[in-house]
Amino acid sequence: MKPSTQFWNTNVGKTLKAAAWSAVSAVLAYIITATTNDPELFGPTTVFINTALVFVQKTFLSNQTANI
Repeated sequence: MKPSTQFWNTNVGKTLKAAAWSAVSAVLAYIITATTNDPELFGPTTVFINTALVFVQKTFLSNQTANI
C-alpha cells in the first residue's frame, strides 16, 4: 500500500505555494511603488522582496533548514 502524501507536498501543492508567495511578493512590490510614486521600482524591488520572503520562510516557517 502506498504511503499517504500530504497535498502540500505534491507537485500541485508546491506549485500553488509558489504562486501564493509570488502573489505576496507582487503585492508588496506594488505597495512600495505606490507609496513612493515610482512605478519603475516594481521590477528591482521584486528581487529583494523575493529574497526576503525566502529568508523568512526558510528561517521561521521551516524546521528542516539549519540556521547558521
